[in-house]
Amino acid sequence: MGGSRFRFFSSHAAAGTAAASTCLAFGNECDDRFAAATNRRRTPVSTSSHANGSLKTWLVEIQRVLKPNGVFGVEEHRAKADANPDESAKKGYLPEKWVIEHIEAKGFKLAGKSEINANPKDTKDYPEGVWTLPPALQLGDKDKDKYVAIGESDRMTLKFTKVAKPAAAAAPATPATRARGAC
Repeated sequence: MGGSRFRFFSSHAAAGTAAASTCLAFGNECDDRFAAATNRRRTPVSTSSHANGSLKTWLVEIQRVLKPNGVFGVEEHRAKADANPDESAKKGYLPEKWVIEHIEAKGFKLAGKSEINANPKDTKDYPEGVWTLPPALQLGDKDKDKYVAIGESDRMTLKFTKVAKPAAAAAPATPATRARGAC
């Protein structure tokens, strides 16, 4: 059983990087550093990887390749609001508040949310975690009709922007740079 994954979509890749928005959405045209950090050549970032630093590395690379005010989105299996992230991640879910806090702590601002992937039928308490539900159906034919009726997991869909760094303040004039005759 593998971890679930952050799926992310982006626009405004930074100039000078090979990471275009197609790289972020589909995993092609990435530079090697970005591809390695975001697992674009293997499996996407696992929800259970937040404890070992993969999420931090992933966010650092997203920060690196986006221009100021660049936009990216996250789609992730949503745990119950009071869930312990270390425990819920083992079942493929993360609390929305935890995801937002961790992404904002890395220099992004939540710009919007959508409930387009919400599923109130998902009780988040299945024997094989999120992988019990379609499309994985880890239990095979056991209670298959029940899980198909529930449908896919309840997922958060979040939009973030890269916070632009404030422009550097102009250095005060030194005596050597002041105009002659100025007091």
